[in-house]
Amino acid sequence: MITDQQRRDRGLRTVAEILELAESGTVVLDPYSVLLGTGVALGKETSCTPGS
Repeated sequence: MITDQQRRDRGLRTVAEILELAESGTVVLDPYSVLLGTGVALGKETSCTPGS
């Protein structure tokens, strides 16, 4: 599993940041496997799944 520090080093959001997205309406099926860049903008009701 990729750690939060490894995510930060690669310009990706941490698991906690992805969980925050889920709390604000983004559908995240597996927050530990989804990799999202810090510059990615998501609209309301966006679904994020691993490998998509």
